[in-house]
Amino acid sequence: MTDHAEPNSTDSVVSTPDQPCVQVLASGFAIQYTPERQPRRQVRYEPRTHADGWWRIVDEWTGCAWRVTDREPVADIQLTIHHD
Repeated sequence: MTDHAEPNSTDSVVSTPDQPCVQVLASGFAIQYTPERQPRRQVRYEPRTHADGWWRIVDEWTGCAWRVTDREPVADIQLTIHHD
């Protein structure tokens, strides 16, 4: 992926709202959610190949495929998972 290119073509986006855990990324991770009265969305973080940092990519489910709605470079990521 270049600085302005789409995500890596080796990604396998097989995720659907009915099966949200089936997405396989070449690298990085995704978080899916459903806002009230809106289409399902996902936020993906993928490493940038020609620069330091990550891409933050927001997709929206169209009913048959994911459509990119936003993308920005991110310097670093910290993921914290809380559990009871």
